[in-house]
Amino acid sequence: MKIIFTIFFILINFNICEENFPYDKDVMILTDLTFDKAVEKYEYLMVYFYAPWCIRCNKFHPEYEEAASILRKENLILAKVDATVEKQLDKRFQLKGFPVIKLFIKGKEIEYNKERKALNVVNWMRRKTNGLAIKDINTIEEFEKYKNENDVVLIYFGDNKIDIEEFIKIARKNDDVEFRIVKSNNIINKYSKKGTIILYKKYDEKERELKEIKEKNIEEFINKYSSPKLMKFDEKAANIIFDKNQSAIILFADEKSNKWNEYENLMKKISDKLNYKLKSVITDIKSVIGGKLAEKIGIKENELPSIRIIDTSGNYMKKYKIEGELNEKNILNFVDKWENKKIKSYVRSSEEPKENNGDVFIVVGNTFEKEVINNNKDIMVLFYSPWCYHCKALLPKYEEVAKKLKNKNNNLILMKIDAIENEVESIDNYGFPKIKFYPGNKKDKPIDYNGDKSIEDIIKFIKNNAFNPIIIDNEKNPDL
Repeated sequence: MKIIFTIFFILINFNICEENFPYDKDVMILTDLTFDKAVEKYEYLMVYFYAPWCIRCNKFHPEYEEAASILRKENLILAKVDATVEKQLDKRFQLKGFPVIKLFIKGKEIEYNKERKALNVVNWMRRKTNGLAIKDINTIEEFEKYKNENDVVLIYFGDNKIDIEEFIKIARKNDDVEFRIVKSNNIINKYSKKGTIILYKKYDEKERELKEIKEKNIEEFINKYSSPKLMKFDEKAANIIFDKNQSAIILFADEKSNKWNEYENLMKKISDKLNYKLKSVITDIKSVIGGKLAEKIGIKENELPSIRIIDTSGNYMKKYKIEGELNEKNILNFVDKWENKKIKSYVRSSEEPKENNGDVFIVVGNTFEKEVINNNKDIMVLFYSPWCYHCKALLPKYEEVAKKLKNKNNNLILMKIDAIENEVESIDNYGFPKIKFYPGNKKDKPIDYNGDKSIEDIIKFIKNNAFNPIIIDNEKNPDL
């Protein structure tokens, strides 16, 4: 009887556990220990990172489970990770909010940013994994119908296998453009020639041709030409600028202003002259998404109308502010100076304090580079928010550390910066308190302080990471 029960128990567990990956309904459960094994095992694996307390996650759970049930029948696996439990994965993917959904294709990740509905997940997964959307066009009638029914279409003309492979790679990564292949000589002879790609669209110049059929070239071609020359800021524009790192010139205004049409016409002229050099955008500061962008950039209503260049091509966003009148000549001159690196980016900054003689030195946005970066001193900076409870609790300890070390360490300075009123280009403005240490010989590689917020631990950290020798006043603890 005992043997039968054991066999029965093993069989049950075999059904709910495939290759040591347990399931909740049709969703695979992954942990810090099993994640890499699953990514290695499955060519395609969607992973949903969630937190049990997240309202959006709880709303998405049944949709994800439904999608998983449909796709598992097609041998496509959907998995989930409780990021509040699996701390290593949370840290590894730097999860700032939930839910986060990623598709891993042979280990390479693509983030899912579409609507969180079962059908959307299913269709997106099918497109990314088996290329069902990349069909052949076989007749001229079908070609004309397809081109006219879609806002943006990318068509490859030819039958070269290597070209098609490159084309499909991009199709799986791109959700904003429809992809088709034409192999018929009748259609190719009428509209193009073999070995070319044409982007058809219902706006601007209507079509663009690409002859260099390489994955990188196709991706750059789509990013540059698939969107309108002038866009109104919305979720799609935000994705292009911030997720695809396409720099933009943006005019902020109030759509209800009697000059809105004048501003729009001005930006149309600018976008034609720039001819895709960078994205041209106009946004209503009173809209929800426009207001959030203005807040992020640091633009207030009393500054309207206002123009900024947002450069997202590097590791962090840089902002550039136009000076003078908003007219065509001045704006084009502004873009030319930006392109030739003849203007400096700016940051939000408080006024520099008139007196700065405390144990902790106060740094602001405009003085950060001078005080923190452009010297050989060891600098520790506390980024804080005035309303943050944890910041308020830490500040007295931080000041005590500064007091202990100040007198005998001329090459060490402890600083603080109000991260709400000030910004630093290379530092994100969330998650407080945040402490970073800038060694005197490696200012380009600041070290995050993640230890206990005690006086002893902070001093030990400074001593272990400083470029210059650290002398401790009234040294009582030999371990420091």
